[in-house]
Amino acid sequence: MEKQELRTTEQVKYETIKAIVNNNLSKENASISLNLSTRQINRLILVYGTKGENSVKLNMHP
Repeated sequence: MEKQELRTTEQVKYETIKAIVNNNLSKENASISLNLSTRQINRLILVYGTKGENSVKLNMHP
């Protein structure tokens, strides 16, 4: 599978979710910085676990 390049906003979302998974950021702080609900953050974390970097590209709107 070919690796896709992420846009700047997608890269920020990806790095933020990655920080949550690595216990470097709380879900509440991430929801504030990304302007998303904690429910949306939880859904991103679940998809991140299965699809990795492509999770942000496939599941988030610009």
